[in-house]
Amino acid sequence: MDTFLKVVRENSFVIIVMGLMLAGVVVFNIIRARGMAGSNKTFLARYPDAARIYLTMRGMVITETVSVVSVDDDKPQLFAEVGRMGFYLSPGEHVVEMRYSRTRPGVIIRRVTSASKTVRQPLKVEPNRAYVLDFNREEERFTINEM
Repeated sequence: MDTFLKVVRENSFVIIVMGLMLAGVVVFNIIRARGMAGSNKTFLARYPDAARIYLTMRGMVITETVSVVSVDDDKPQLFAEVGRMGFYLSPGEHVVEMRYSRTRPGVIIRRVTSASKTVRQPLKVEPNRAYVLDFNREEERFTINEM
């Protein structure tokens, strides 16, 4: 116990700085989450029958991620749930710009990430439905399936 107290006393400045940085990150994430929730309420008030599009994120060692860049040349209306991310779309047809990336452990460098080109694809969604946006690696194309 004496050794622990000695280390804390000798490194108190570093511990205080790290604590302040951690507190800053927590405050930033709370503010960002509240802002996202507020903008989502506004969007859902305008489009109460909006469809939910879930983005594919899978893997631990080798990770695969589908991300959305824009919807109709505008910023996507993102939402986050426990363990899942996605975006809202009003019913009808939209042009969605999306990208796929895959990260795996490397031999010489720590991680190797390969990404697809950004693809613009029309998506038609029905009111009050949930979809999953995925990428088929064998066919090298994006797919959208109803949940």
